[in-house]
Amino acid sequence: MATAIMRYGFIVALPGEARAAAGGRWQWQDGWPVKRLRSAAGEEQIWVRCGIGPQRAAAAARWLVTQQVHGLALFGVSGGLGPDLVPGDLVLAAAVLDCCETEQPIRLDLVDEGCELALLIAGIRVQHGPVLTVTSPIRQPEHKAMLFQRHGALAVDMESAAVARVAAEEAIPCTVLRSICDPAQRSVAEEAFGIVDGEGRLRIKTLLVSVINRLGLVTDLLRMQRDFGPALRSLKQAAPVVIRQVMGGKIENMG
Repeated sequence: MATAIMRYGFIVALPGEARAAAGGRWQWQDGWPVKRLRSAAGEEQIWVRCGIGPQRAAAAARWLVTQQVHGLALFGVSGGLGPDLVPGDLVLAAAVLDCCETEQPIRLDLVDEGCELALLIAGIRVQHGPVLTVTSPIRQPEHKAMLFQRHGALAVDMESAAVARVAAEEAIPCTVLRSICDPAQRSVAEEAFGIVDGEGRLRIKTLLVSVINRLGLVTDLLRMQRDFGPALRSLKQAAPVVIRQVMGGKIENMG
């Protein structure tokens, strides 16, 4: 009798997150940028780069379900809500608060599969708490402070709840790891979100026009880039540990 292949689905939104968490060599499959890795024992990782927002994230998660995955995980950078978090700090979601359709968020509790302990054993500092998902970027410190006060979430993003919802519907585990990019005390330039498309690719023409209209934008973007660096480095360091836990320790000899 043939042994069933154990497959696990991993989702990232942005190209930079994809490189940090899974490396290069992505190929298109069914309209998605996909990367597949299989161990000598037959366990398989299926990675999907979904782009920005809950609709894309949900669609990617549902596609992974069609690939018969046994669990879902989402990796990426996010905004910080916890006042003590700085760029590069990691948040492992104990729960996802879905604030996409209603003002009062729906709580989806997650199982961390021993990820918090594994990260700490590996010497990687992580905070374990709620992550809030919204439909549009949170740019201002005042708004971030209000969300932290109201919901107690440590980080805010636009994809986690969509993936967690699909996992809950399918009764499979879901893991969410976020690396802080913009901290709670920092504002984000409004133009920063217009210069990338839905897949996270830079719109060169829009960037040039935005800089011409407001020269101070260059300073804002350079600061964001500086924060993006430690966020991606932390993600790269932590991802293998979390992947190993999600897959029950079975990631040796992937290729």
